[in-house]
Amino acid sequence: MISTPSRTCSHLQTRLLALVVLIWKTTAFPAGAGSCPGGMAAVGGSHLAGSTVINGTLEDNEINFSVDGDEMRVDRPLTVFVDQPTPFLLRAPYNGGGIKGFLIRISSATGNFDLTNSLSPLSAETEEEEQRINTKLEGNYCGDQKAAGLTHKDAEPKYLIRGEILITEVIFGPDITLDVTAVMENTAEKSEFYYTQYKLKAIAQEKPQPTESSDGPQLITISNSGAVQTKTTITLLVGVVATVAGWIMP
Repeated sequence: MISTPSRTCSHLQTRLLALVVLIWKTTAFPAGAGSCPGGMAAVGGSHLAGSTVINGTLEDNEINFSVDGDEMRVDRPLTVFVDQPTPFLLRAPYNGGGIKGFLIRISSATGNFDLTNSLSPLSAETEEEEQRINTKLEGNYCGDQKAAGLTHKDAEPKYLIRGEILITEVIFGPDITLDVTAVMENTAEKSEFYYTQYKLKAIAQEKPQPTESSDGPQLITISNSGAVQTKTTITLLVGVVATVAGWIMP
């Protein structure tokens, strides 16, 4: 049987369509978030077209986001210090499939501050328990919006994502918003992603006030722990001198 041109063309189109679907299914947005929205999850298109769509907050899937070791909560804004790099960590449960894609976005809620350079990735650490850290991160991602974004460069599972926040001016309010999106799966059959917005404020770090040193006599004592302690005790020494003088003088 000889295939007609129309049948051959139709068959070729079907194969091409299947190939496109396969590529979309396995590598959708493998090199970073497709956009950089604020106030909402950074997903769209294929993420919303799956047969099953699962979404919620980061906490719904036991995904933890912490800043300087403090777990962030939507009802408790955290404080960072100006001009001081502050580490953050996005952690996924080890018993799951990891985070395939993500966007961490930081911006000024009022738009009055340019936070373009406020996020940066950290290099992988070598500790055995952190071998699954993925360091292929893309920084400076939302610069055209006066916001900073950190996103993925591949679709490999990620369990620990580290970075730093650096704010260079005082921002009260709290007027700093952190939008965190984590994509767990994005296929034709299933789309799963989670999103939460957090709040920050940046304050100037108080400089320690210099303490005045005393030139007066010091009494050295030893505590119960054996530590040597010094205390300025002019009054006590004056009393000792007076007592000794009383013994010597008639």
